[in-house]
Order: sequence, then structure tokens, then C-alpha cells
Amino acid sequence: MIHADQLSKEFGRFQAVKNASFQIEKGEIVGFLGPNGAGKTTTLRMLTGYLPPTSGTATIAGFDIVKNPLEARKHLGYLPEHVPLYDDQRVTEYLKFRARLKGISSKQIWPAVSKVVEQCGLDPVRRKMIRTLSKGYRQRVGLADALLGEPDLLILDEPTNGLDIQSISWLEDFLIDFENTVIVVSHDRHFLNNVCTHIVDIDYGKIKMYVGNYDFWYESSQLIQQLIRNKNKRAEEKIAERERMADRLFRAVQGMRLSQRMSELDRRRSAEYALGGGVKVYEVTFEYLVREIV
Repeated sequence: MIHADQLSKEFGRFQAVKNASFQIEKGEIVGFLGPNGAGKTTTLRMLTGYLPPTSGTATIAGFDIVKNPLEARKHLGYLPEHVPLYDDQRVTEYLKFRARLKGISSKQIWPAVSKVVEQCGLDPVRRKMIRTLSKGYRQRVGLADALLGEPDLLILDEPTNGLDIQSISWLEDFLIDFENTVIVVSHDRHFLNNVCTHIVDIDYGKIKMYVGNYDFWYESSQLIQQLIRNKNKRAEEKIAERERMADRLFRAVQGMRLSQRMSELDRRRSAEYALGGGVKVYEVTFEYLVREIV
């Protein structure tokens, strides 16, 4: 369904995403995790065609996001973090307008709008002005817009922000029953734990993909960190042992050099005694030995 290969994005000297590679299959619900500024939204914007990648490739349903952007966009629906709605339109008027922009034929507009209204539970507010809607219902209108055209891929950026528990519960149930592929960015770990089949961990350009929900990702990441800490500890212990061995070797070499120097002094003393025919007294101090060795 989605294949990204070495996808990168640079803004001047700042590299927001570096060599991101991952693959998402049909029917998977994938949560994107990472701290603010780690590259989550930038990755989504490249996939949706809002930002061209600096390098690398990505395909959606077999269509390259750079070479065939219009075809790729036909297969996805996007719900941004801040939903851009026209407050002076009624719900159904807005959705019909969006359906026309997406190229849905005039005969299919009303059936398509009726379907997403039912899917998103908008029937109680279908004739209301958008400016009068609550945050939860505004989010549902944005989701209905994203679902127009029955996309193969649904991308949601922080969909639970500002929603009450009831709205979040409704969204969880909706995504669990949704048959196509979903990418969702959220800081709500309970939400991700309830809906995700996979987790993508984005850490300032570096991407790792885990099978399972949020809890499985957390346990896996903690295990990996522990293994890294243990590996680093073993490496530190090896370095310390090598330093101790080097110190012992250095002391042994110095001892050998000291012994050799003392033997040399003894030979000199014997030679000078034999040549001079008399006895000479030598005072060998520690400072003298150190100076001779060094």
C-alpha cells in the first residue's frame, strides 16, 4: 500500500527527516510516535504531497508521490491537526462542495455525502452551520471530508486534540471497524494503544517500525534501551580492564628498564674499578635513576 525508501527532507541546513524507509500494508493502523519537532508531520506532508521530498521516493497504491502526485492523492484522505472548515456553510453544503473539488461526478455526490454523513454520525447536525458545531462535531466533519471518495489510505494528524472522552471513544470504534489503511499521529497513548496494529517511532529523522500497539512498542523500546545500556556498560568495563592492563604493562616495562639500568651501572662500576686499579664509591639516588631512564 505505502512504500517509502530513503525519504529525506531538508530545510536549508536543517534536516527534518533523514533516509526514512518503511512499508505499510492494506488494513494496518499505524501510529506515528515521536517528540515535537522529530519529523512526524513533515513525513505526513511528504506522503500527502504538501511537501516535496529533498531525496528518496515514496509510493501510495503504486503511484509515486512526486512523479504521479494527483493519482497518489486520489487514494488518500487527509485530516490535518487543525481542520480547515468554512464556518458559513452548512455541513452537507460543505461536504458537497468538497466532493466536487475531489472530482466526484455530479450523480455520485449526494450518495457519497450521505454515506460519510452516516459513517461519521453527522445526521443530527447535517443542516447546521459549521460555526455552531462543537469541537467534536467539527472533527467529524473533517473526517467525513477525508473519507469522501473512499480512499485506500486515511491519514490523521492529532485527531484527538480537544476532544472529549465520548468523541474519542467514537473515533476509536470507527477506526477499529475501518477496513482500509490508517496512519495516525497522536500523543494520546491510550488512543494509540486501543487502535494501532503497528507503531512507527520517529526520532529526529531516524525511523523504526514495531509490530503491535503502544504498550508493545513501549516494552520493546525499553528492552532495546536496556540492551544498549548493558552493551555500553560491558564496553566501559572492557575499556577499564584494558587501561588496567596497560598500566600494569607500563609498570612492568619501567621495572625492567630500571633493572637493566642498574645492571649497566654495576658493569660500569666494575669496569672503572678494573681500569683505575682502585676503589670508587658511587651514590646512586632515585632521582638519578629516573633521570637516566627517562
